[in-house]
Amino acid sequence: MNALLVALAIVLLCIGLLGTIIPALPGLPLMFGGAWLLALSSNYQIMGAPTLISLGILTLFGCVLDYLAGMLGAKHSGASKRAIWGSFIGSIIGMFFALPGMLLGPIVGAAVGEFIARRNLVAAGKVSLGTVIGLVIGVVAKIGCAFAMLITIAVMYLIALF
Repeated sequence: MNALLVALAIVLLCIGLLGTIIPALPGLPLMFGGAWLLALSSNYQIMGAPTLISLGILTLFGCVLDYLAGMLGAKHSGASKRAIWGSFIGSIIGMFFALPGMLLGPIVGAAVGEFIARRNLVAAGKVSLGTVIGLVIGVVAKIGCAFAMLITIAVMYLIALF
């Protein structure tokens, strides 16, 4: 039973790591699930509640930052409130259109919102570029959270060995 849990945990961790760069997969939640299975396989002796809570906080932080990154990028580029709302609404609508929608939703939403607010294509393009930069920063932060999770798991197992 333990070998099956460990194997499933490793699969979830690997798929979750891929999910940090592939928007269609919930990478960090999958990684948290893998970490939880690893903890379960050792009856929570190696990774207990404090470690799992820390990993849960990292998961939550990475997921929230990933969803808000496009909006923050738009805001940093001087976007209007309509553009920021457009980015948010575009993110939500984009989730229903797989990978292209998840990438283009916030960008198009921010551009449309900015164009409605200012009737200026240059400003809309600038806000779209800011949204793209925000999305890239969000992915980098999500990858950072994923590696922090992996390092935490590895350290807990190394401590258990010695």
